[in-house]
Amino acid sequence: MTKYFAQDTPQASLERMMMSVPGFQRRGGGISFSNFHYKPEDVDCQYCLHYRRKSCQIPICPYIAERLASGALEYHDLVLECLGRHLRLRLYQRIRSVTHWDGPDQAILHKIRPYCQKAANRPQEDIPPVYWAALYLLASRESLWKTVVPALASGYIDFHCISCRGLAVRDYPIFYSAKRLYERKFPMDAGELASRSLIDDQDFLNILYATLIARYGKSVMDTEERT
Repeated sequence: MTKYFAQDTPQASLERMMMSVPGFQRRGGGISFSNFHYKPEDVDCQYCLHYRRKSCQIPICPYIAERLASGALEYHDLVLECLGRHLRLRLYQRIRSVTHWDGPDQAILHKIRPYCQKAANRPQEDIPPVYWAALYLLASRESLWKTVVPALASGYIDFHCISCRGLAVRDYPIFYSAKRLYERKFPMDAGELASRSLIDDQDFLNILYATLIARYGKSVMDTEERT
């Protein structure tokens, strides 16, 4: 049966209904927005396919973004879990002193969005999480970002092409941390990371968020889009 059969016949409306999917309602004009929001009970580990024998069977949870969006997992707890053996008393105290954990900076995410869009059609495993971590951190400082843009490629950062000449003093710890994360290392010594004279509060948070991205993947950056 074709759509033309239902035109200009005495029972056209009935014939069109017979051709439709049962219960189907035609959409009106405009844009459709989903009002769904994750709740803690929606992301309980017991419902996960990877949860067996009362424990998770994989080393890294693939649903970090959903758990953060639902409130079932807090950034503070994720940071403490991520740093693990690197935690020292001063660093722990500084983490505890943070009053607001709002997630990765939206202004930075907006800046690197073109790179995310270019990589959208590539398999996720083709681009390592350390690339996104370093990219996020390098974009956190405007003066540093202008210097590193020529060294950026899709899924690759050529740090050898980046000249540190002329960088501001505050840019060096960020550049150093980004390079270390890209090399799959801890961003810097725990004592240096805990020092407020070396790392200000905003840079401190950005380094921590970048470390989470390197450890748990790009989904940490996608949290705001899923809330």
